Amino acid sequence: MVRRLFLVGIACVGVVVLVVIDRVQVIHWRAARDIELHAATKLSQIRLENAIGLRFNAIEAVTALFVLHPETTAEEFAGFAAMLLRLNSPIRALQYADSNTLITYVYPSQENEITVSNPMLLLADPERGPFVKKAIDQKSMSLQGPFELRQGGTGLVVRSPIFSEEKFIGLAIGVYDVPVLVKEALAGMDLDQFGLRLADGEGRIFWGPKSISENFQEQSVSVADSKWSIELYRTTGSAQFPVASRMLLWGFGGGLLLSVVLLIHFSWERVRGLELSVTGQTKDLSKSNKLLIDEIAVRQQAEDASRASKDRFETAIRRAPIPMVIVDANQDIVLYNDKFTELFGYTHDDVSTAEEWWRAVYPDEIYRQSVQKTWQEAIMQATESGNEIEKQEWGITIKDGSVRRVEFQMTILSDIALIAMNDITERKQVEDELIRYRDHLEELIRERTAELEIKNDALERMNDLFVGREFRIKELRDKVQKVEEQKDLYVVSKTSG
Repeated sequence: MVRRLFLVGIACVGVVVLVVIDRVQVIHWRAARDIELHAATKLSQIRLENAIGLRFNAIEAVTALFVLHPETTAEEFAGFAAMLLRLNSPIRALQYADSNTLITYVYPSQENEITVSNPMLLLADPERGPFVKKAIDQKSMSLQGPFELRQGGTGLVVRSPIFSEEKFIGLAIGVYDVPVLVKEALAGMDLDQFGLRLADGEGRIFWGPKSISENFQEQSVSVADSKWSIELYRTTGSAQFPVASRMLLWGFGGGLLLSVVLLIHFSWERVRGLELSVTGQTKDLSKSNKLLIDEIAVRQQAEDASRASKDRFETAIRRAPIPMVIVDANQDIVLYNDKFTELFGYTHDDVSTAEEWWRAVYPDEIYRQSVQKTWQEAIMQATESGNEIEKQEWGITIKDGSVRRVEFQMTILSDIALIAMNDITERKQVEDELIRYRDHLEELIRERTAELEIKNDALERMNDLFVGREFRIKELRDKVQKVEEQKDLYVVSKTSG
């Protein structure tokens, strides 16, 4: 009776161990999904902040235009705005309001007929006035929206005050298409398994469903002077738990448990002397189960550490206006804007002529000659065709000696030329870092899987050894019985003789 109870106890322990392993496997699977969801949310937040900040630089460029050239004409504004719209597909329109906040210039005029025919005094408008006043008071960019535009669709308006020597001279205004802005920011990301929802600083949802599942990740997105929230969640039916692994666990574990119980039972019936050996094997099995549970605990700790590292992992790229350079007809430097000096280090005292520029920014002679040839050909082609100079991308050496990857676009304004630059170095570095981090997580998972396979192989070899010992004991008992029978025959024959 005691032995039966003992066997029942072993079976219960085995079932409990299988349940624990199964539960840990489920917890691990869910934790991996949470890590993946958190990583996708964080990446989406970084992509949104970078893309929106990059597109808002166009407003800073308009601000710089009027600071440098307050007497900009409507034709010059239209040419400059056309260049910015070609580089920034999410922009619906660019506007300029004078010091009285009366809208003066609008580009394009198509789809903006209401604004052109009936210019608005922004400070007097109850809906727009508070945002305009906020931008002027804080002397920085102010965001309004998202909301339904008069031209149709969902958009947002960015207003940047223009000051010249602390004197307010106007507003640079940009109207952005929100769907285009968001889709551009998330282009190239694998979000097939996820749903996305965006809300503004007051909690109004402008992208995605009104209600979502409880299991979601949320991040704060800095947009100009406001905060959006991005929520990423898994869509229904995505990434179902791998049932095959659970079936394998219960099939193999249940079979192993049943084999152990039957083996102990038959050993007790056949040989009483094997009781100590069976007890030792049971202890070994319990020890193996404990080692397996300890291994799972270690694996869970590693996953917790990975999640903590992921939470600490934060990358923020400082949003900055577009670096700009003004050159004269001889391509000598007239001035640099503050953002150029901040990012690249050069001042007018360092580099003021075209010759000094080429030698400082492109110290390698072969590379410099290649850039000069390509740039001059682009200028000649644009002059002959009457079109804008095509965008160029080159690596430049900044004042501290490092190399930055920069996009160039030049627009001719009467007797001067405006060269707009876009520093894309940090964006590529962030993408490379995220790829390396993802590869590191995959390598950790492969290593842990290999360790579990080694444990399973060891359990199989122990089971084979135990079964082989039983057969050898049976053969030995048969030989002993045969010798006893031969001995009895020999005694009978001697007695008869």
